[in-house]
Amino acid sequence: MIDLTFILVLAAVMLLVGFLGDALFRKTGFPDILFLLLLGIIMGPVLGLFSKNDLVPVTPYLVELALIMILFYAGMDMNITKVIKRSGRATILAVAYFVLVTIAVSSAAKFLLNIDWLLALMFGPMIAGTSSIVVIPLCKKLIKNEETAMTLSLESTITDVLNIVFFFSVLNLYLSGNFSLLTFTENLLEEFGIGILFGFLGGIVWIWVLYRIRKEPYTYISTLAVLILTVMGSQLLGGSGVLSAFAMGLMIGNHKGAFSLFRIKLISPIFEDLKENLTNLHSELTFLFRTFFFVFLGLIYDISYG
Repeated sequence: MIDLTFILVLAAVMLLVGFLGDALFRKTGFPDILFLLLLGIIMGPVLGLFSKNDLVPVTPYLVELALIMILFYAGMDMNITKVIKRSGRATILAVAYFVLVTIAVSSAAKFLLNIDWLLALMFGPMIAGTSSIVVIPLCKKLIKNEETAMTLSLESTITDVLNIVFFFSVLNLYLSGNFSLLTFTENLLEEFGIGILFGFLGGIVWIWVLYRIRKEPYTYISTLAVLILTVMGSQLLGGSGVLSAFAMGLMIGNHKGAFSLFRIKLISPIFEDLKENLTNLHSELTFLFRTFFFVFLGLIYDISYG
């Protein structure tokens, strides 16, 4: 059993590697993700410090937390007017990419692996995702054109939702033998509609509350708590939690437009300072989650498959 001191030392090493990799990335453009994955592979499959069987059950929870943190931060950093303008192109790109990759991967799985069509169709959404966890941070650092970076970020977010809905629709067909195009469409609309609406409403309400508690300490901790509650509430109602996180961040990042739309008065410069503090704190926490996430991927990587 690994003792606590050793775990803390490893955690510190991960964070330092993440920091140095990020600094190198900003200067050279060499992806810091590779350093984090390599560190995880060395600590996991190579040295055997962690057991893959113990880590795999944690994967879904870590992925969702990382998505929530990254998409909330991405939303705060985007201009809502530009998002609306680019959303059409991003949706077309996401749907086209999703359909083409799903068809190609499913066909390859069917004819090369000789498996059932339903199982083959599940391979498509597993691989079709461009993964907003990876794409959004890379877009922020590598792509200088703001509109291109925004389109790719939106596309990866939309593709994530398409993959989830399609995968579970095919899984339901495989388990029960029932597939309804109407049900699939309804689920898709629910994921997008409820997710975005819940996030927008949560963001607007929380801006109003934040402005009134702005002099209180720990406003970021309370914001984080509301973010998690918003995501969970959206999922309980059938919406996409990650879209709710993105929409809530978008509202907080564009508070001027939100309040002018609903004719709510606030002193903008005061809230700007508060929002800047929230953004800075959240960027630090997002970096923490992102670092551990990619090291974690390295830890569960199976080197026997090359």
